[in-house]
Amino acid sequence: MKALVLAPYTGELVLESSNTLAKVIAEAFVREGYQVHILDGKNAVRKNLPVEKYDAIAFCGHGEDNALLGSDGRRLFDDENASYFSGSVVVAIACLSGKWLALTAVSKTARAYVGFNDLAVLPFSTDAHNYLGDFIRTFMVIPLALLDGYTVNQAVSEFKSLCYEYREAYDSNKYDEFAGTMSNWMDWNAGAVKYEGAPFTRLGDESLVVVSV
Repeated sequence: MKALVLAPYTGELVLESSNTLAKVIAEAFVREGYQVHILDGKNAVRKNLPVEKYDAIAFCGHGEDNALLGSDGRRLFDDENASYFSGSVVVAIACLSGKWLALTAVSKTARAYVGFNDLAVLPFSTDAHNYLGDFIRTFMVIPLALLDGYTVNQAVSEFKSLCYEYREAYDSNKYDEFAGTMSNWMDWNAGAVKYEGAPFTRLGDESLVVVSV
């Protein structure tokens, strides 16, 4: 089993957090016995995409409706090369690509594409509470659930459930003046997540061609 983890990083604070998330995802795949190829930092550009095929592809970075962006600000993936996802389960922790790229990816025989059809919020922490750590844990639920044998729709449901748990904790504990905002952002992420492809897709299953982000 092979996995590709992509983490474009250009020095932005939000991408620093995404880079951390990508490394944790990569470590989780390694623990499960996957051969993991990491393309991060300035190396995360289209010309450096490996030619081999992957069972799982995880992307942590900036996205658009129909693209995931590389470290050069250009399109790493878009409609033109969405066939790269063929046979893969894709997890894109990025804004917006669930609107259109997810559909294109599945039409080009990606097994499934989990993404967000709006902004995906990754916030700051404060002295009173590690909000950033909480949000990173919610995003980690998706690949971890898939590695544990959950289906794509179950993994998305687990993500939503954890977001709602944190929302309730913020509303109850009111750690500081930012707790209300963080509660709303957890709600936002839960509402923005989506998937395309067969809902019962699991990592490790035989690849199926599914034409339906």
